This record gives sequence, structure tokens and C-alpha cells, in this order.
Amino acid sequence: MVQLSTLSYAVLAPISFICQIILIYGFFRVKKMKKHPEIMIFWQCVSQIILDLHWITGIPSIHNSLNFFCQALGALFVYFYYLSWNYILSLSLEILKKIRDPLNCKYKKRLIFYHISCHLSSFIMFCILISVKNNNGSSLTGTCLVENTSPYELIIFLPLFIHFPICWYICFYTLRASRTNVHAKHLKHHNYVVFAFSLCWGMNAMAHGLNYKGFGIPHISMLDEITIVVGGPSGLFVFLARISQKGILKKIIRSFYKLTKSFRNSNYRNLANSNIISTMSPERLLFSQLNFSGDYSMLFDNMTCTAAADILIGFCKYFSYCAGSEKDIKAIKDGKSHKLQFNLYPNKDKKIYIKHYLPEYFKVVMQQSGIGYRDFINSFNIKDNIKDIESRCKSVGGKSEAFFYFTKDNQFIIKSINSEELEILQSMAKDYSARISEKSRSYLARIFGVFKIIINKSHPIILIIMENLSRFFTSPLNFDLKGSKHERRSTYTAYPNYRVMPRGKVYKDIDFENAFKQLDIENIEGSEILNSLELDTKLLEAYEIMDYSMLLLLEESNNCRNSLLHSNNCFRSGELIGILGIIDFLQNYSTRKRLETTLNTFKNDKKSNYSCIPPDMYRDRFLQLAKDIFVFECLEIKIE
Repeated sequence: MVQLSTLSYAVLAPISFICQIILIYGFFRVKKMKKHPEIMIFWQCVSQIILDLHWITGIPSIHNSLNFFCQALGALFVYFYYLSWNYILSLSLEILKKIRDPLNCKYKKRLIFYHISCHLSSFIMFCILISVKNNNGSSLTGTCLVENTSPYELIIFLPLFIHFPICWYICFYTLRASRTNVHAKHLKHHNYVVFAFSLCWGMNAMAHGLNYKGFGIPHISMLDEITIVVGGPSGLFVFLARISQKGILKKIIRSFYKLTKSFRNSNYRNLANSNIISTMSPERLLFSQLNFSGDYSMLFDNMTCTAAADILIGFCKYFSYCAGSEKDIKAIKDGKSHKLQFNLYPNKDKKIYIKHYLPEYFKVVMQQSGIGYRDFINSFNIKDNIKDIESRCKSVGGKSEAFFYFTKDNQFIIKSINSEELEILQSMAKDYSARISEKSRSYLARIFGVFKIIINKSHPIILIIMENLSRFFTSPLNFDLKGSKHERRSTYTAYPNYRVMPRGKVYKDIDFENAFKQLDIENIEGSEILNSLELDTKLLEAYEIMDYSMLLLLEESNNCRNSLLHSNNCFRSGELIGILGIIDFLQNYSTRKRLETTLNTFKNDKKSNYSCIPPDMYRDRFLQLAKDIFVFECLEIKIE
């Protein structure tokens, strides 16, 4: 057994350490490996590196020299032992979330939760072991971990009852989901990692747990030998499981030779330039060009693209039915909503469920905007949208981190909303459509439909189809204005004038004040804008809505499209042409918002500095913002 432990600890453990260093190096050198959810893999690799060092402390000469520090080192190793299990579990949960809800882009808050929970639970175990007195840290395998036959071996045993079952349930769920989800089968590489890690550290956990003298179980020496055999090369096994993903090892090797060429998923783009696009079915068109090589982030992107393509096909079929082209599909009318369920592809068991909320009200908005079902069919055409679908499936907007999709012709936006926003939109749909239909101009962004989508048994997705106000411009300056100054800037660079300001960014209130301060417009146009905004915000205040934004798009007149002249949202200021709209008007002044207002009050006595204030105050500030921006000469007429 001494020779076995020497081979494992002195030879295999350093090899494992080197393998994990290679993965960490790849994380820093390969751009894709820095994207979500690769950061969780990074932390798991870091933890594995420390655990590989833990095995080296089992070499007798090293262990004897560390005798005094063994308890502290053992507590540190237990910290990373739990951290490694925690990040394996977190990554598994994130994969499960992505399979069930592929359009969900709200990972930032979840990622914060993952990091806090992973490190906090590990730190608690560290504190327990570092503070107790009856723990010398010398484990049954001769390493610095927890004292042999002590109650603290149950700490090592615990992940077998928490982490192990959950991870393996997700692995089996992934295998089952692979029957209907084309991407799930490519998650087998994660299953390999779970298997390799569970084999190595699950055996270690079992050996420590059964060794606890409180159980009264006779010592099993063979289990100790197995633990030593699979323990030293644990990092090597995990490394082999990770590089089983196609393309990962090649990227890392190339990064060693400083080949910094960007490895992008250009399959969609290559497809766009091929002649085969006109002859392929939508299903083959999409799936034949998906790139499953490489990392988790690319796989997550592909899952999002596939879900978006399925929704586009579903919308096309639904609107074809509404236009009278689809004769074989029967819709079910449920009160004021329409329900439709059908197969997405003729030769594939993939069903989509579409529920269309309050179509009669939003049809009024469509008619007022000159939009018909044929326009949707043309804009959502899969053979046009597939050409660079990956570039339009990654947009995440604002604090809500909502999913956005811009159609290929730039006419429409598909945006995800939550259930609270759905309730608000349903409650105000009648008055909203009536306001859009009034003779006086309305700057409320046009919403043409609200839908609930379920693909097979996925999590329900609530989507709206709305107009894209930027369709008239090529590269406008984009401002999102609220009238607030607190954290309302996107850049700290002082630009000499608006012409040199970079396009493609969303600027905020302070940025606008630094660049323009105000816009001079004609008297009639200015009064119409303010009167219309008065009516729009009056409707929003009636439904206790706040936190909406003024979308202001500005571009030089020679760069604008001719169709801009047909837009009611258009105005002119000198050599600039502008588009004005009210967006994000689905935030109700809920209990959470009231609490946020109260907390902000403790920070600063001036509520007006913050975005979150009561609807009446918000409306007053918003209208004052409009008066400050649009400057025109007010003529007073005296009647004698």
C-alpha cells in the first residue's frame, strides 16, 4: 500500500495538477472560455488544483514536515473540496435551467447566488475545522484533511447525500431530454465530468464516512486502496472528461503557439453565403449548420438560437393561419385569447403551443400602424433570419436582462416579459389600443401582440412583438432617458461633440446633457410632442406605471432612410433627424418598488435623483425632462 500511495501521490497527483493548470491557462487565453457559464468551470478547475496539491501532502516526508500545520491545511483543503462539489452542482443546475428555458438570459443574478452560496457553505466548513481542538487533520489516506476516525469525517461524507444525487439526477434528465432536444446529447461531456469527479471524490467521501467509528463498521482496507488509486489522478480524469468536448484541446494547444485568431461560430454566416439555402427545409437549414464543438458558452448560444428559430417558425405558421393560408390547423378560442398547438416540423415530433392574448385589441394597434399578418410572415421568415441568427440572439436589455430578438429586416423586435408585466399589459390593453387609435399622436411604443410559447415541455416563455424604432436609421445615437441623475451615465469620456460619439452604445441622461443639453425644434412640432407626452403619461399614471424611458434616436439627415418621413415619431432639430418613443412601460409601482423607494430615501433626501419613485412624481419628472430637452418659442396670444 505504501508503494501504491507513493505512485499515486508523488507521480499521478503532479500530473493531475499540470493538467488542471493547462485548463486554467486555456481559460485565460481562449476568449470563449470566459463567457457564461465557463466561469463556474474556472472555479471548479481552481478547486481541483488545490485538491491535487492535497494528495501531495500524503507523501510521508512531506506529511511529517507539515505535522504542526496539518489541521489548518486540512481545513483549507476541505474548503476547496466543498467548493469543487458546489460548482459541479451549480453548473449542473444551470444546464438544467437552460434545457428547460433556452431563452432565459437572466443569469447574472443567478451567477451571484451561485458564487455566494458556493463560497459561503465552503467557508462554514472551513471555520468548523479550523476552530475545533480535537482535530489534527491527519486523514485515513495519510493526507492533511480531517482526523482519522473522528466525527469530522462526516463532513467529507455529506456531499454523497446532497451533491451526488442532484448531479446524477440532472445527468439522467439530460439523457432523457436528448431524445427531443438536439442539444442535450452534446451535454454528454458534462456527464463525463460528473462521472469522473464522482468516481474519484465519491469514493473518497465513502471511505471517510464508513471509517467513522460511530457507525461501528469494520474497516475496509480495499476501499482505502481504491481511494488512493483514483484519488491522485482525479484531476487527470476530470481533465480528460473536459477535453472530450470537440475543439477544446485544439484551442488550448493553438493558444500556446500564440495563434490568437478568434474562433467564432461562423457556420450560420457560411450558410448565408451558400446556394443550398434555397433548397433546404427550415429544420435541415438550422440543424445541419449548428456547431457543437468547443465550450459550454457556444452550446448555450446554440440552444438559444435553436429556440429562437423554433419560435420564428411557430409564429410564421400561426400568422399564416391568421391570414388564412394554413387550412389544416385549428385554433381554440379561450375567452379573449386564441390557443394553437401544432408540429413545428413535418418529420419531427416537436410540438409548439402558442397562446395569443387579447388579439382584438392588439389588432387595432396593427391596423393603426399599417401592419398586417403578411408583414410578420415576411419578417419572421426562417430562411432569411437564419443567415446571422446568432448575432441577434444574444441581446440582453437593461436590469431585467430580457431576451431581445431583432428580425433580419429590422422591422420588429421579439422581447421576453415576465408574468407581472403580462398582467399589467392585459389590464391596460383596451385603453392602450384606444390611446394609439386617437387622432392625437402617441409616442407609446407599438406592441402588436402578446404570446405564451411552450416548445414540447419547456418552461413557458412570454413574448411580445413590438416595433423597432431604429429601423429608419443606419447608425444613430441611442439615448435612454428617465430624468434621473443617479447612475444614469454610460461613459465618462468627454467628447468634443456628438459627431465623434461612438455608435452602438445606449447612452443615458448625463451623457445626453453633456452632448446636447437641449434640442431646438419648431413651435408647432414642440407643442405637439409635449401634448402627446402629456396624454401618454396620463394613461401610464392611471395604471400606476413608472420607470418607463424616453427612447431618443438622433442621426444626421443624410444618413436616414426615406421611409422615416412616414413615421409619426419623427422630428427635426437643425441638421439632425430624431425619433422619439416611450419604452419599457410595463413596470408597476409594486411593493418591491415601494420598498426600493424607501431605501433610496435613506441614502438621499431627494427622491427625484432616483429612477424608482411613485408614478405621479415619475410622470412630473418625465414631462419636465421633455420640456428641458425640446426647446421652442412659446407664443402667448392675448384675447381682448
